[in-house]
Amino acid sequence: MERSFERLTVWQKSRQLVKLVYQLISRFPYEEKYGLADQLRRAVISISSNLAEGSGRVSYKEKAHFCEIAYGSMMLISSATSFIVVSCIGAMFYAPFLIVANATCERAVPGKHLTEA
Repeated sequence: MERSFERLTVWQKSRQLVKLVYQLISRFPYEEKYGLADQLRRAVISISSNLAEGSGRVSYKEKAHFCEIAYGSMMLISSATSFIVVSCIGAMFYAPFLIVANATCERAVPGKHLTEA
């Protein structure tokens, strides 16, 4: 039985982002595997979880609140990855990650992009 949030494109994209972040974490240097990696894992799971929880809320205000939490998790991921990815892993992997992350973010909070200053 499919739940309503599973039909949301943004939720589906957030699941793709989970895969990308886990791939990214697997490339982290040993010293980053626990501290930063744990934080990224929690944040990326938080996105799909909050989108799912928000979709189950009745009022628009509650739905928006959970989307804002998901957006905050996206910003944490953006901040952490932009700092470490280029220096430790290389820009080659960062570009596709950012494309998916921006698409996810745009659908969660229209008008918001990870590349905004």
